[in-house]
Amino acid sequence: MDLRCDQGLWRRADSGTAAGVAGAADTPGDAINSLHADLLAGCPVEIDARNGAVVRLGRKHGIATPVNGMIVALPEAAA
Repeated sequence: MDLRCDQGLWRRADSGTAAGVAGAADTPGDAINSLHADLLAGCPVEIDARNGAVVRLGRKHGIATPVNGMIVALPEAAA
């Protein structure tokens, strides 16, 4: 299995559309999603860009974001 960073094995399947769902059915059984591939390859993942930004903005504006905080913390703890 090739684990190059940002390989995007699932990027071709746009899960927001019926065509994307149909396309995902054609995905090889041993395929993994891009987040998993990046974690296995030791690459940065998009969690910080999305959920980390929510946490930082929440802190800036005094809004608690416990779920996003946990989403960011768990992979960091597992690394």
